[in-house]
Amino acid sequence: MNKLHDFLALLPALFLLSALCCGCRSRKQGEETGIESRYMRLLHALVTDDTPALRREQHYVTDTLPPDTLLAFPHRYDYMRVWADSYILYDAVMKAEKPEVATTLASERFCTDMKRLAARLIGAGGQRCAEEMLRPVAECLSGHGMSDAAAVTAAACMGIDADPAHPGDIARRLLTRLLLVGKRAPCLSRTVPSVSSGPTLLLFYETDCPGCESVLRDLCGFYATLKGIGIRVVSIASDEDEHTFSSRAASLPWATKLHDSRGFRSPDFEAYGVAFTPTLVLVNPDGRVVGSYSTLEETGLLP
Repeated sequence: MNKLHDFLALLPALFLLSALCCGCRSRKQGEETGIESRYMRLLHALVTDDTPALRREQHYVTDTLPPDTLLAFPHRYDYMRVWADSYILYDAVMKAEKPEVATTLASERFCTDMKRLAARLIGAGGQRCAEEMLRPVAECLSGHGMSDAAAVTAAACMGIDADPAHPGDIARRLLTRLLLVGKRAPCLSRTVPSVSSGPTLLLFYETDCPGCESVLRDLCGFYATLKGIGIRVVSIASDEDEHTFSSRAASLPWATKLHDSRGFRSPDFEAYGVAFTPTLVLVNPDGRVVGSYSTLEETGLLP
């Protein structure tokens, strides 16, 4: 992807936003909130090639911007996308003669700052807060072809420190998991009722996993409640041993109990970005992924 071309395509919109900002200040001085002002400063620094100002605004988001203020900001997702773009596009313009160098430097600088931001978001609002605010960042990076930086971002949402040069399989699965939210649920490889045909709770588990056993007990205990509100349960075990799977699955009250001895290399585990067990995936009535969770309580389905 030609990042210089992308940047030039953005210039009219960015200049318009900057002009609107100046007009707003001249007409209604004092009405603009602090976060709006910082957002516009970031835009202005980006379009005017003001490197010192750009780094100040990048560091403001990284180290100072209060997470609750960011969460309450109506344009928070745009702000986060522009923040990510400010690393990628600025370096691409400044070093257009060596785009591969620019991309590497931008990725390293971005990942260093993003990990600090992710830690602050997790500390303030937990994993869900980090995922909500960094999902548009990962989408932005993926759109620019920076899949490694996007994978590092997804891992940081879970408090995992991935290497930008070699993110690894876990980080890449977590990226798949992060970007699935809001998307159509992937079809399962087995012949079962379509995941998109109604509200579904998928469980990826391993029988001998203590955490998985805890989730299985919860699901068994609340299965009648879930069935009563129309939630279908589908489980997929990664057990290598058929007997181990069968002996435990026989006591599970739901109908669709699948087994794949390929474990984490199963197409279904990969399609849903399953990096660890247990993983619960909630699919809404429209067939779109709501989120991935470690416990039944986190899904919000229980009274």
